[in-house]
This record gives sequence, structure tokens and C-alpha cells, in this order.
Amino acid sequence: MVRQKNKEGIVFSYFLVSVLFIIAGCNDKVDNEFDSDITAAATLKIYKACKLPNEKFCDSECCESEEKCGNQIMYKKCDLESGEWQTDKYTNNQCTTICDAANSENTSDIEQAEEELETCIEGWKCIDKHQRMYRMPNCSFMLTEYCEIGCVDDTCIKLCEPGTLSCRDKVLRMCSEDGSIWVNKEICEFGCEDNKCLENNQDNFTQSNQNKCENSCFEIVEFHYDAEGNDCKNLNDEYLILKNKCSYSCDLTGWSISDASTHSYTFPSFSLGSESTFKLYTGDGIDTFTELYWKSKYTPCKAIWNNDADTLTLKNTAGELILVYNYP
Repeated sequence: MVRQKNKEGIVFSYFLVSVLFIIAGCNDKVDNEFDSDITAAATLKIYKACKLPNEKFCDSECCESEEKCGNQIMYKKCDLESGEWQTDKYTNNQCTTICDAANSENTSDIEQAEEELETCIEGWKCIDKHQRMYRMPNCSFMLTEYCEIGCVDDTCIKLCEPGTLSCRDKVLRMCSEDGSIWVNKEICEFGCEDNKCLENNQDNFTQSNQNKCENSCFEIVEFHYDAEGNDCKNLNDEYLILKNKCSYSCDLTGWSISDASTHSYTFPSFSLGSESTFKLYTGDGIDTFTELYWKSKYTPCKAIWNNDADTLTLKNTAGELILVYNYP
């Protein structure tokens, strides 16, 4: 009986030890699973990233984007826990300065304009109708020049070709070096013809009398008195073309052209060569060797010539009637 009890005690002892091992094993399993969950969660937090359009990933809190903030590089924040981009956009790589595209573009335009202003094309520049200045590459101005006739396309307009000779009454004139004015070269005692002074002999006297610019010298080649559209506004489509048919030039300085009303035009310093023509416009413009401008200031309508009928008269400086032209 005593031996039987000992046997049962030994069996119970083995059972108790087995239960303890099982419990210890279960505890180890629970601890291992808990540690695994912690490690997995940490792994997810570390490796989550935001996807870029170029198939790359941003694994930082602030990354460069393919978008632009105006003309600047744009940066965006990445939520590393969710792997999603945040909505705000930034202009620096710390994602601290919010992007303002409108201000960025305006700043860029201003910077570009400032860069363009820093460099200028060197050369003359018209600053008004009669003056021009020499501009340096740094955009500063140095020399100033006055254009007697006018300044167009950064160039002083020439009245005549430098060195050219011209007769006006008994004065032989020469065009100045810059072409802006006529300079008196010589007083011709016996008259001036064909750009030279006449000598005191009978042949020249006869020639002087013959070379008078009279009615036979002039012809109206074209008379466009009905301008297209509104005559009062389309002034330079109202014009006439006059020709010198004589074999010598005619100095028309101080001569006048008028209509049947009170409109009158006085020629500036102007000489019409042999077999040459000139065009007289009603409106504004710059006078040349072949084109003159009435520069009409009449009101309420600046047009000169009637569309139905009118009379053109040409008079010399003495008021003598040289040419009369009626239309229609």
C-alpha cells in the first residue's frame, strides 16, 4: 500500500511539470506574436512613401515635385504614415514657404523686364519730332542732336543732298553737309540758271529770258480730288501731280496753289527739275524732293478739293497767274 501511494505521487509530479512547461510555452508564443506585431508596425511606418509621377517614390517629409510654382521648383509634403501627399505646395526644400504662383509669375516678369532694361542697343534714338540722342549700351544718353526738318526712324530727315547746288532768284545755293539746310554760296549779278551764275553777255541774257517758268512748262499729270471713303478723314488720298515739261528747272519757292474757294498752299524751298514731277497731298507728312504736304488745318472739314467741280490756279511769287486747271 505504501508503494502504491508513492507511484501515484510520482505520476502527479510528472503531470504538474508538464502543465508548467505547456504554460511557459504558451507565454513564449504570446510574447513572440506581440513582438512580431510591433516589428511589422514599425516596418510599415518606415517604408511607406508617396509616389511621384515618374514612378519614383518620396520617402522624406518634403520632396521635389514635377509641378511648378510659377517659374520656380515646387515641393510637397509626404505623410509617411499614410503614404499620401498633403495638399499644400511649397517653394523651398524644407516645405516651409507656401507657393503663391501668381506672385511668382509677376516677380518673374518684373525680373525679366529689369534684365531687358539693363541692356540697350547703342545708337541714335529719336526723342521727339526734332531731336535725337545717342544711347549707350547701359541705356544712358550722351549726345543730343537737333534735326532741322524732323527726326524719323532715329534719323534726321534731309532737306537736300549734301553738296547739291540750286538757284534761287540771283542766289546760287549749296546744300549743307548734313543735308538739313540750303546755304547761300554766291550772289549772281546777272542771274542764276541751271545751278550756276550767268555771265554778262547777250547769249546768256537771251537764255535768261527764254528760261522763264511760264504756263507752257506745267502740266497736271493726275488729279485725285475724290478720296476714297470720307474725304474729310482720308486726306492723303486727295492729291495732285504736277510736271515741269521745260528743259530747265523751275524754282517754285514762294509760289502758291489755290482752289476756287479761299484755300491756298504756299511752296516751301522747292525746285522742280526738268521733266520732273511732284505730288501734293492734302494731309500731313514729311516733305521730300518728290512729295509735298498741304497739311490742311481748315474746319470743319480739312478736305480741299470739291468732288463735283473746282478750279486749280498756280501763281508765282509776283502773284502772276501761271496755270489754271478746271474740272470736271
